Amino acid sequence: MSTTKSMTYLSQYTDSRNNNFNLVRFLAASLVIFSHSYPLIGELEPLKSLTGKSLGGLAVDIFFISSGFLICRSFVKRPSLMDFSISRMLRIYPALIVAVVFCTFLVGLNYTSFPIIEYLTSTETYSYLIRNSLLVTGIQHTLPGVFESLPFSGAVNGSLWTLPYEIAMYTAIVILLLVSTKVSTSVGIDRKWGILAATIVILLKYLTDTYMTGTSSHSTSLSLMFLSGSSYYMFRDKIYMSWIAFSVSFSLLVVTGLSSDLFNVLYPILIPYIVLFIAYIPKGRILKFNHFGDYSYGIYIYAFPIQQIIVFHNKDISAFTLTALAFPATLALAYLSWHLIEEKALKLKSRLIKAGAYKAC
Repeated sequence: MSTTKSMTYLSQYTDSRNNNFNLVRFLAASLVIFSHSYPLIGELEPLKSLTGKSLGGLAVDIFFISSGFLICRSFVKRPSLMDFSISRMLRIYPALIVAVVFCTFLVGLNYTSFPIIEYLTSTETYSYLIRNSLLVTGIQHTLPGVFESLPFSGAVNGSLWTLPYEIAMYTAIVILLLVSTKVSTSVGIDRKWGILAATIVILLKYLTDTYMTGTSSHSTSLSLMFLSGSSYYMFRDKIYMSWIAFSVSFSLLVVTGLSSDLFNVLYPILIPYIVLFIAYIPKGRILKFNHFGDYSYGIYIYAFPIQQIIVFHNKDISAFTLTALAFPATLALAYLSWHLIEEKALKLKSRLIKAGAYKAC
């Protein structure tokens, strides 16, 4: 039997809905809760002190790798700017706006040290509402007089900082794909090489920054994760999926965790393979998780204010206790967010896209 025929490639799985992305993102969002529990009580997370990478940072990277892969797949399969824009807006904004209103008028009004009238008439209150609902001018972390006495002072929903980067990467990948398609038509080179070239450039910048300063900017590291996911999709027919390769990659990351320098070099190279392997290869009962829904976004956008509320009432709480108390409350809000807002927005998206396709015909 030919060895080539017996190989399993990523392309064999990418069109299947039987994947573990919901579970992967759920676990990543849960890691964010645990990771944030340390700085929110004024402590340093153990993993960050060892490798320089927190569990929260790992979780965000998982989100961006997954997003880069899935968003690239979405636009390649249906290269319509209108459909793409509708899909992305309805996935991000409806749940976000409700969460921002929740923070502004429920959390803010109950936990501000300002008189209610002063809080409601402050320009800071409405700039928070508008900026965090739109994402186009960055994130505002503070509301007037809210959580100012806590160890992580003033931050109402610190998790939102990644969302403007996410929006920026949606734009970047579309531009890269359109430009790469134009170039490939002109010079006869497959557009996937343009995506790979961009990924390599960002990887070299990441490694240079890490070597020179010990760290890299958020824009560089998150761009690298997103583009790595996109490159994996573009080269899906070349990515060999193997339990041996996965085990070696995972083991290398664990072992090199003892040396932050080596870990920082291997991490951006190995983590995309690990994430996508877990997303597609394990089968069986694990796939039943998809029946529950996708609660990861809701967990991500509600956990931080819930944790701050708990710390407000329990100043001497431990990180583990904070996680244990915050998780069920956050999951309840995420459940409501998914079933009342996000799922309905996705159905609306499908109807709008179908209507657009019909009219186009």
